[in-house]
Amino acid sequence: MKTIAIVGTFDSKGEEFLFLKKEIEKNNIRTITIDIGIKGPAFFTPDIQAKEVAAYAGKDIDELLNQKKPALCMEAEAEGIQILMKKLVAEHRIDGMIGMGGGQGSSVLRCAVSVLPVGMPKMIVSTMAMAGGKLFPGVNDTYLINSIVDFAGLNDILVSVIENAAGAICGMVRQEKQPKMCKGPKIAASMFGKTTPCVEQVRKILEQDGYEFYPFHANGMGGQAMEDMITTGFFDGVADITTVELLQDLIIPGTGCSQRVEAAGKIGIPQIVVPGAMDNINVFDGMKNQFPGRRFKKHNAEIWTMRSNVDENCKVGKILADKLNLAKGKTVLMLPLRGLSMISGDGMELNDREADEALFRTLKENVSDKIEIVEIDAHINDPKFAEALCKQIENIVPKNRE
Repeated sequence: MKTIAIVGTFDSKGEEFLFLKKEIEKNNIRTITIDIGIKGPAFFTPDIQAKEVAAYAGKDIDELLNQKKPALCMEAEAEGIQILMKKLVAEHRIDGMIGMGGGQGSSVLRCAVSVLPVGMPKMIVSTMAMAGGKLFPGVNDTYLINSIVDFAGLNDILVSVIENAAGAICGMVRQEKQPKMCKGPKIAASMFGKTTPCVEQVRKILEQDGYEFYPFHANGMGGQAMEDMITTGFFDGVADITTVELLQDLIIPGTGCSQRVEAAGKIGIPQIVVPGAMDNINVFDGMKNQFPGRRFKKHNAEIWTMRSNVDENCKVGKILADKLNLAKGKTVLMLPLRGLSMISGDGMELNDREADEALFRTLKENVSDKIEIVEIDAHINDPKFAEALCKQIENIVPKNRE
């Protein structure tokens, strides 16, 4: 039989969780119920109590409650649940996880699913689900379901939501899994619409050469997902071709990802880094008037692409250089000297050679001697650049690794 872990606050939402438990067990699937509630006794007896969860983090819930520190209690639950979930996975005791919660509960549930392996079914039913990646960073392939109504007893809306969630998680754990086919070194890559030709060429070359290729969309959420997954040790190397999220977050905070280009360096795996698409910034239609005198190109109905200027490229170049200097592993910085994306380069609509040169100059002046710099006299989407990049990958992530 398959087993699903059910995680949540069984004191304040016990009735709802007991209903969820019964719905899952109707499908001939076992459950392990894990309480993270700190407000009072559980509505029903869980398999693992809240104080046991906190104990995995070396914390005493009763002591923290006596000190009237509820925030520290939830931190203890969040820390403990990660250790517990890793243990359950390592012991092959669970095949999936589902949780339900409001604001506080969902923050702990996010921690729980963040340590589960990619591919293991995981689901959160939450009042906060509509916030998506902003409130649930690092949850990878977790299914977020909007509870629509709050958790305050069962009603016809919540019953339907829970029934559907139970059916979905049961279906996922029952699904026959295909055997993993990965044989070669695993390479993470970042891509953007305006660097897609380059990434596609790199993918074809590497796959023909026996590598496994995993592209992530550099839209803020995708880049963060890549960083999070790199930290798990899943990848053997990184082809960070599209680092535009650093520029995006610099100019319009919150729309990019300031944590980009960090994970590979921290854990020491080889990386090729390119300032790909660092010539454009996505600006929503209503924000365009905040940037008078700038050069724009229509991207879609809601978004304009704004060309980065010399000052912005100097700033983001320094940010990228500082991140590269912290890398523990082999790092190669590749510079496509004739353009960074589809919008710029010789004869292109938003070409600005001065701004590009400012970026290249800043990077070369600020990276340490341990960073190898490779300059290619080609546009980023030129096959010549992709071929040169693949040669670098083959040098730093060889296929015949022991």
